[in-house]
Amino acid sequence: MNQDINAKDSLSNFTTAEGVKVLPFNSGPAANGTPALGPEVRLSNIEDLTDWIGSDLKPECARTDVLSPEHLRAKRSIESAVQEAELEVNRFAASRDWKIAKQNLQSVRTQEFANSAECAAALEEAQARFASADDEVRKFGAPKYARTTKAMRNYANAVLDYAEKLSQAERIEIVQRTVIDLEGRLMPKVDNIYMGVNGRMEALPRIPLKQPFDAIARLHALERHLHGRSLHIDMDQEARIQGVANNSTVRGVLERGHELPQDGAIFFLRSGNVVRCGNGSIPIMIDVPRLALGLGKEGAGLFRFIGQENEIDGAVVIKLKIKNGKPIPLKGSDPANPKYAKEVCELIGNTPEWLRVGMTFGEVVKRFSQVRNLETADAAEVEKPT
Repeated sequence: MNQDINAKDSLSNFTTAEGVKVLPFNSGPAANGTPALGPEVRLSNIEDLTDWIGSDLKPECARTDVLSPEHLRAKRSIESAVQEAELEVNRFAASRDWKIAKQNLQSVRTQEFANSAECAAALEEAQARFASADDEVRKFGAPKYARTTKAMRNYANAVLDYAEKLSQAERIEIVQRTVIDLEGRLMPKVDNIYMGVNGRMEALPRIPLKQPFDAIARLHALERHLHGRSLHIDMDQEARIQGVANNSTVRGVLERGHELPQDGAIFFLRSGNVVRCGNGSIPIMIDVPRLALGLGKEGAGLFRFIGQENEIDGAVVIKLKIKNGKPIPLKGSDPANPKYAKEVCELIGNTPEWLRVGMTFGEVVKRFSQVRNLETADAAEVEKPT
């Protein structure tokens, strides 16, 4: 993870060509005891920080390659926290690069060129850049704001916990390095990370990292701010999930969870159309036994329906299809790991006229796909220029 984010930031290392480790601070302490910072002050990777914990604070450890249990636990805790933060931040960096590459490709496609060769070369370069950015997005996955703020908060918290065990001079130095790593390398990759929440928490003012600052106070401020951001995101998410649960159709399903077949599953409808996973054809399903486990990820997973709480107006309950007291395996399924046929056993709320109890799940998915394809074709016909 370090390589990806470091390459973009062109961060400097702390080791000279001769292999001498140098501290990234100008000589001369500030008035509050914090060293003044030089222009090159940034961690290049986690090894600079964790090696410093094990060797710079305890030179004898570096010579013998032996760490005390306390230093070893701190190294592992901080290293794990940084790696998690880097992974989450890289998702944002990859997503931002993808958007820029897409805009560039669109711009090239509409741009006028002197000749076809120049146009072809520019288009090829833009397509290659977009393909590379697309690969990065697929590699890292979609960014998650709450997860990212929590990861950076955990990083700050791990360092603060360890710093409490150090002398004042040692504490200032490791904390200062962490502030610079967070604010100079990680946080700039995340949009709006310094913002507050209207009416609930203040924004965090930025500070000039090349000027003296109170490192310990700043890292505490960062930890509080990141914790506050993640806390309010969780609260907002919880409120939105509750909004889904308050939908009359969803609420009815949740209240009847104990009555529904325990080998069954549920999917929802909106205006007669199935609520799908992205652009696929398969509905977002809730296994009936999960209804008893709450609204979150381990239970009903209602976060998947956020944004559609005002549109859901129907539901379909399916269960295993039984013959002679046994579930019916699907044709062609692996005997060692068979998949079983399912059928509609109950319709709730607003459902299409063609949908009926007894239809197989395969038939239902196929029919909804046909309806969707017809609607897509109709929309394309309407949008077609005359």
